[in-house]
Amino acid sequence: MKILKYSVICLMLLAGFSSCKKDGFQPLDASAPPIQVTVANKSSQRNGPSITVSEASPNFSIILEIPESSGRKIKEIQKVSFSSGPQDLFDPEVENYASGPIAGSNNKVTFNSSLDEILSNAGVPKPSYPSSGVKAVDYPGNFYFLIVLDDNSTLISTQVRILMVP
Repeated sequence: MKILKYSVICLMLLAGFSSCKKDGFQPLDASAPPIQVTVANKSSQRNGPSITVSEASPNFSIILEIPESSGRKIKEIQKVSFSSGPQDLFDPEVENYASGPIAGSNNKVTFNSSLDEILSNAGVPKPSYPSSGVKAVDYPGNFYFLIVLDDNSTLISTQVRILMVP
């Protein structure tokens, strides 16, 4: 009787596991957006694309693009956030880092800023170098962009880090 009971349980488990439609379970299966936003002028890829900015020349640009093969065009950057995550893009009480929408051109859009604007717009001061041997330091925050396409669908960029060098 015990053998019959365990045999039935094993058959039910076998039927249950074989009926799954998915071949495997990956931790971030659905995390990739249908259209990837990339940073065309990134200087390095660390925890995300990074832009290297010199203190001596504090102005910088971030060029965002989508693949031409997507069939879509970038209409504008609707909102820019400089924070620890993209949640500020959807908070109506958080001001837009940019003064207004930034128009796109085909599959690219360029965002311009400076190290001084990070202080004035986001309230984040320039970080200090921890020791004399350190050649670069990350800003304590990242840029996130809410991008509107020509069909009015929206995309959120990955974090864009700012790496400050002397």
